[in-house]
Amino acid sequence: GGWCSQETLPNGQLVTGKEIYFVGIIDYLQFYNSRKRAETILKGFTYNRQEISAVDPKFYSSRFCNFMCSMME
Repeated sequence: GGWCSQETLPNGQLVTGKEIYFVGIIDYLQFYNSRKRAETILKGFTYNRQEISAVDPKFYSSRFCNFMCSMME
């Protein structure tokens, strides 16, 4: 399964688009433990903390949802 894209016509009618989106969440079973916290700190010295993958789960969730919404506009 997947999500069909939708398009709004100038008259306001919503129609099914040509794209189908598939999402795979690979980090679902990964615990944010002390090792991941240490990874966040260490990578934060070298990379932008807003862009690294090892971040607090609440931040990761918010960033993921914002990204998905921006891709489907």
